[in-house]
Amino acid sequence: MLDKDAYRLMHCETHRRNASSTQDDRRSRATNWLSSRRHDESSYLLHVSAALDLYPSSMFFINETFYVDFSQPCDYSTVVKEWALSGNIKVNPDTKDMAATRISDLTVELDYPYLFQHLGNCEHLIEFSGGRILLAQRDSLCSAHYPWSRKDYITKGKYCIICNIHIPTRKVIGCARLPRHNSYLCEECFQRYCYIRNKKVGSFEAYHFKDKRATISGY
Repeated sequence: MLDKDAYRLMHCETHRRNASSTQDDRRSRATNWLSSRRHDESSYLLHVSAALDLYPSSMFFINETFYVDFSQPCDYSTVVKEWALSGNIKVNPDTKDMAATRISDLTVELDYPYLFQHLGNCEHLIEFSGGRILLAQRDSLCSAHYPWSRKDYITKGKYCIICNIHIPTRKVIGCARLPRHNSYLCEECFQRYCYIRNKKVGSFEAYHFKDKRATISGY
C-alpha cells in the first residue's frame, strides 16, 4: 500500500507528464500547421509566377465585346467566346485590339460594371462614373495631357488575418481564439482553424464576405 505522500507525488508526476505530453502535442500540431502555411505561401508565389508566364495578356469585356492586349501572344478570350456561343450567350465574335481602341470608340453605361481580366482568372470590375465634353475655356486641348488623373484612390483590400496571403471570404465575429472581435479569414484558414473534423470549435458567428474595394472606379 502506498502512503498518502507517495500517492500525491505519483499523482503529481502523472499529471505533469500528461500536461507535458499535451503541450508537446500542441507544439507539434502548431509546427505542422505553420509548415503547411509556408508550403501554401510558396505554392501561391509559384502560382503567381506561373500565371504571369502562362497568361501574360489581359482583356476588357465591355458591352458584349472583348478588347484584348494583342502585344502578347496569348488571347484567352477565345475560350470564353467558345463557351458563351455554345450556351447561346450573346457575345461579339469579333475581338478588338485594346491598343487600337479609344474611349470615344466605346458605348458605355455610367456606373455599370464591366470586366477587366488578367493572370488567367484574376477579375476586376471597372465602372465609368462620369463623362463630359471638352471645353477650351476649362480643359486642355493637348492630347499629351491625357489620360488625366482626376483623383488617386489609395485603397488597400483586406487580407486573411491568419495567412496574410489570400483575400478573405469569411467574416468571423466573437471568436475568442482570434485576436479581433471582427476577423476576416480566407476559406482555407477558416475551415482549418474554426473547424476540426467538420465540427465547430468554440463559439462565434461567421458570414460570407466580399471586399467591395475589389471594384475599381474609373472616370
